[in-house]
Amino acid sequence: MSAPGVVEWDEDLELVRFATCSARWDPAGGDPRSRSLFVVASWHDNDEIPAPSIIGEITDLYERSALYRLDGRESHMLPGSLRYRRVPTVPRFPRERSSGNVQRQFTGVVATLRVDACTEPTTEDIAAHHTRIERRRRTLYLTGPASSFGATVPAAGGQLSIDLGDPRITKRGHHASATGVVRGTLQQVGVAVGVPEGYSTISRVEAGIPAGNVTAPLFVVLTIDATGIPGTPP
Repeated sequence: MSAPGVVEWDEDLELVRFATCSARWDPAGGDPRSRSLFVVASWHDNDEIPAPSIIGEITDLYERSALYRLDGRESHMLPGSLRYRRVPTVPRFPRERSSGNVQRQFTGVVATLRVDACTEPTTEDIAAHHTRIERRRRTLYLTGPASSFGATVPAAGGQLSIDLGDPRITKRGHHASATGVVRGTLQQVGVAVGVPEGYSTISRVEAGIPAGNVTAPLFVVLTIDATGIPGTPP
């Protein structure tokens, strides 16, 4: 929905405040006070991103639907068929209303909410969020022969030094293009069944057994030590 006028921008808490509530705003987007904003609310929790939560009363509720013409396995919305219908309640899984090869499909709900309370994230919440982001950027997902990770299978929770320039290892992550030796903490160690044929599953593997005893590739999740990021001084 279109946002009301911004009353305050709290860059430290990554918030824009309105008269009755607030919303998350990424400071990378610049000053929001000179922009036309839309506010998006959801009842789905997202623990990864600290955002305000609101409590309020729904005063009006509208079902949104449109007509779609079926064309094989595809469907196309008919122009001018979007409709809003005021309803007292909305079922969790609304049923489509069909007529031949034309169906009126439920596309969403529009609700008018009177906000009674708004809870904002704390400074600690924001700091923890940025810590998770920074840690995620230091995490690599590595797949390669067991011998490329040492003489024995390493254990999750332990430390590992590894040469990212080893051509036997495939890498994913923010620092996947890096080469050279890095050291970090192992978050996961498993056997990648199905590599390189296609889709793979990760199975458990016993730590400490000789690498030569493992015929399938290992999948390793490694979080590089903060002082050992490639391209930065130790």
